[in-house]
Amino acid sequence: MNLELQQFKADFFKALGHPLRIRILELLAEGDKNVNELQTLIGSEGSAVSQQLAVLRNKNIVYGK
Repeated sequence: MNLELQQFKADFFKALGHPLRIRILELLAEGDKNVNELQTLIGSEGSAVSQQLAVLRNKNIVYGK
């Protein structure tokens, strides 16, 4: 296995290292949702959801429309 693939995997799993990010991905697996919908479903403040989405976007795990 090459070093680039190992680094990609390490970064990917690091991005999943927060329970809120995992919850966001679970909800998005059910279908597209905007930030307001995610906030309501999670019961979290908007800034927390936005921050965690930014981490997932930076790692190219999710994308915005």
